[in-house]
Amino acid sequence: MNRSRRTQLALGTVQFGLSYGVTNTRGKVPPEEVQKILRLAGELGIQTLDTAHGYGESEQVLGAAFPLLPHSFRIVSKTKSLKGQDLQEVETGLRLSLQRLGRPSLYGLLVHHPEDLLESKGPELFSLLLRWKEEGLVEKIGASVYTGQEIDAILEKFPIDLIQLPLNVLDQRLLRGNQLQRLGALNVEVHARSLFLQGILLMPPERLPDPFRGIHPLLKEYRQTLERNDLTPLEGALAFVQQLGLVDSGVVGVCSEGELREIGAAWEKARSAKLDFSAFAVHDPAIVNPALWKK
Repeated sequence: MNRSRRTQLALGTVQFGLSYGVTNTRGKVPPEEVQKILRLAGELGIQTLDTAHGYGESEQVLGAAFPLLPHSFRIVSKTKSLKGQDLQEVETGLRLSLQRLGRPSLYGLLVHHPEDLLESKGPELFSLLLRWKEEGLVEKIGASVYTGQEIDAILEKFPIDLIQLPLNVLDQRLLRGNQLQRLGALNVEVHARSLFLQGILLMPPERLPDPFRGIHPLLKEYRQTLERNDLTPLEGALAFVQQLGLVDSGVVGVCSEGELREIGAAWEKARSAKLDFSAFAVHDPAIVNPALWKK
């Protein structure tokens, strides 16, 4: 039976190790700013940090900051790619992640590339994840995915505990495909990323990069709807994921303490918002899937 989930705010940390995001003009976040962000995250009640072996120096930066903080976080990280590697390399990657983070274990470990689970070595890889779970190195195991087809295929083969997936006002594919509802019925913990579609949902439509000009009228209508309901674009994006009742954590990335403070305030206001967002779904993968965007 599906239960309605009260969505919590989680902090993504890719910007701590890489210059990431189509609208990110600041580059990688300096370590001193990371400490300020993490202190504020603790004050806001954020419990979960999302990182990955492949996020540049993110894990090292976090590991250096943790001893200076008055609170602790649950850490979700992701595996090293299996492509061109053997399983021993993936295990070495986990040990290195724990060393970088200065932690004996992780709350969650996700297979970063779903094809690693769905191709020939997938069963061996999942057996390895299960062993790490039994050894207490990780509490929950799962995958980071991009499409409904990947979710369906993984659920068919593996009893995962945790999944990270893309979800936002424009990208409602997993709602329409019923994958979110299925994950709820199986009690899989759901973390949603790309809530702002790398900042596209927060930009004035007239300032969108050229590939997004075609949805200018839709975004203009979307913004007018938000204005009528006394919501900012930031509050609208956060309200969408909260009101579904199908997501455990909404993962956001920031480049400054000020950005996180703004998101924290918007998150609280968005809790009470009730709005039908279904009319704003975009069905073109070239728009909603950043992996298909031209660099």
